[in-house]
Amino acid sequence: MDILCIYNSKDLSSLMGLAVFILKMEEKFNLKSVIDFNVKNLDGEINMNNPNPTIYIKDFSNNKMIPNYLEPEKIVLFGVVLPKSKMIRLTNKFLGQFLWFDRYDDTNTFNLVNGLRDEEIGTCELVWHYYFKDKEVPEIIKLIGDYNYKYTSKQKEIYLLKYQYGIRSSVKNYKDAYNLLKASIDKKQTYGFEITEKSSLEDYLFKKGSIIYEYFLNCNIKQLSV
Repeated sequence: MDILCIYNSKDLSSLMGLAVFILKMEEKFNLKSVIDFNVKNLDGEINMNNPNPTIYIKDFSNNKMIPNYLEPEKIVLFGVVLPKSKMIRLTNKFLGQFLWFDRYDDTNTFNLVNGLRDEEIGTCELVWHYYFKDKEVPEIIKLIGDYNYKYTSKQKEIYLLKYQYGIRSSVKNYKDAYNLLKASIDKKQTYGFEITEKSSLEDYLFKKGSIIYEYFLNCNIKQLSV
């Protein structure tokens, strides 16, 4: 079973949504294979007869061409919307195996697409609610999702922005996002992050992000895109 996942690496919520999906596939199918179209030459690596799921991931922000030699059985979009004609075509072709998670919500156009859309909830939260609806949302998911939608004051915005800087400086790819998610869930493992008994993962990210924020502030540098 081949699954094509399309995400936007410049969007933390999209990247973390992909990490949540990989976590679910790992738990459900004992997932062993994730192949990144962005860094690998895939010639000879696609095995259509493999009974175990293989996830192929594609970063929409770098190259918008979807490989035409892969014939997946499922396609999942994380915070990415394709042209209307393609969305409709994929919906008709894959039916329930075409999923779309996004804050963009146009029910008049895409009401037949499975997944979740909500203009007030981040992509990563939507993916979590879809696959882990009976489990508490990890704190890292809340922090990423809240940045775009749930601050009501400048003070709250800056507070969440510092977390964004801390997370972005720690997450360069889907593997980093996955490890960050695991560290947020499993408090006993560090997964490569500087976590101690006296300093939680959230403390570490906030401290790191605060240093970056203050640097930008003091140098009067335009804030990085997060």
